[in-house]
Amino acid sequence: MITPLMLTAGNLLVCLAGLIGLGAPTVDNPSDPPAREVWRFEERWRVGGDDDDVLFGWVVDAETDGTGNLYLLDRQLCQVVVLTPEGEFRRTLSREGEGPGEIRLPHQVIAMEPGCVGILQGYPGRVVRIGTGDEPIGVIRLGGSDPAEGGSHIASRAGYRDGHLIVQGSKMTFDAGDRKSTRYVASIDDDGAEIRRYAEKDATNDIKDHRWRIDEAKGFFAAHRWALGDDGALFIAPHRDRYEIHEIAADGELRRIIGRDFAPRKRTEADLEQLKGGYSTNDPLMEFEFHLEAYEPPIGEISYHPDGTLWVVNCNSLIDLPEGVALRYDVFDSDGRLTEEVSIALPFNRDQDELHWIDTTRIVRVTGVNAAAEQASRAEGFKSGNDGEDGQEGSSPAEETILQVMLYERVD
Repeated sequence: MITPLMLTAGNLLVCLAGLIGLGAPTVDNPSDPPAREVWRFEERWRVGGDDDDVLFGWVVDAETDGTGNLYLLDRQLCQVVVLTPEGEFRRTLSREGEGPGEIRLPHQVIAMEPGCVGILQGYPGRVVRIGTGDEPIGVIRLGGSDPAEGGSHIASRAGYRDGHLIVQGSKMTFDAGDRKSTRYVASIDDDGAEIRRYAEKDATNDIKDHRWRIDEAKGFFAAHRWALGDDGALFIAPHRDRYEIHEIAADGELRRIIGRDFAPRKRTEADLEQLKGGYSTNDPLMEFEFHLEAYEPPIGEISYHPDGTLWVVNCNSLIDLPEGVALRYDVFDSDGRLTEEVSIALPFNRDQDELHWIDTTRIVRVTGVNAAAEQASRAEGFKSGNDGEDGQEGSSPAEETILQVMLYERVD
């Protein structure tokens, strides 16, 4: 998912796989890209809106399979809308519930083996596997099926490629009022048991005094700063303070480090206030204590394309964009070399839209997403870090919006 820089707070990443192959080669890249290019996209079709029979609640993800069908995950309606490559409605998959093939508060749709779609559910963390004809196939539960494993798992992101399933999750335990959270990135098998843990970090939050202490440097985690490549290879940015990507093989070997000279952007007061507003709780007595950093993390998001290239959103990718450009990417080739900076030119409302890559030439644009997210958050009674004591002063409620989904294709 492509958003206005996913600067999610979390816990300091400890790259376990880095202990293997400490002598891995480093690919050094310059601060300035060797070339700059603008990719222009044109709309091919759209669905949703007042005059369309297809209605959406809150579309949070888009994926395609080997046949070109498009799968749109609707978090509010707890279903996947299946469209043909031409944008025609085919069917829906799943529904809200606890039964076979049913989901609650889903995060992501995953194209798995042929004829199978996975839906990532946040809590309890699991992947619900459904056939493309809407027949339940099974459930992969994070932590495995052994109740003695202990704790509860929350899932936030997953990737599937070449038979490898990688999950970003968090295991929660409580002890005498203290909440311990272990955030991790790991490969798992069909039973949900871990095969290999690539990264982890423990954090304990004392919640007995109703005070949420947020230390950004101490709590950094590479959330959304990783991508799954071919044959189970993982690309991950483990450090907050430098532009560096580690390529880790499926067996845990650190293959290489992709580095770049880069000066991160200094935050403004408006940036800091926006970050504070990104934290929320449904505890009306909870208070926030912030310790935020003066500079942005250099890397905001990593994605892997089928041609073997890495596309990186950095902390300047949304700054000073020309008219008609949605965002910029740093593009690295399969050898880890920075080849160019690519600007994506298509209509885009930064405050309300999200973009999802379908392949190297097609992008899905979803309009009105942030308004839908705000409506859902307020409906669930969450208090943000900018809210006053009544939980209503941080921002005004979003107006009701109707989502539309549009497919854009590169034209040059």
